[in-house]
Amino acid sequence: FFSGLNKSLMTLAKALPVWTKLRKISNEQYEFTISVPFKSFPHKFNLGTEADFTSIEGRKIKSTFHIDGNKLIEQQVDVISNRKLVIIRQYLGSEMISQMYFENVKVKQLFRN
Repeated sequence: FFSGLNKSLMTLAKALPVWTKLRKISNEQYEFTISVPFKSFPHKFNLGTEADFTSIEGRKIKSTFHIDGNKLIEQQVDVISNRKLVIIRQYLGSEMISQMYFENVKVKQLFRN
């Protein structure tokens, strides 16, 4: 998914701190915000309903969100390539474990506040 970035930008992207926030707006509506030092990316969505978003790197995506206990599960499809990405974000107090599954690649990251 970072194929549009050159090596220098990829290195910079990996070094930037990332913050996430999940906020319940109503019974089924949520707002998930990803923030990096220079910009925030809010995503309002209803559980189980596909919605259109723009990713941090500028891709047009369609995402569907589900909640399972303390996990926010996002199924993402790139509008142009039709490639699929699944992101499972597990919230554990002041920590979040993010697991991403893309084709045959799995990435696991730990975020602390």
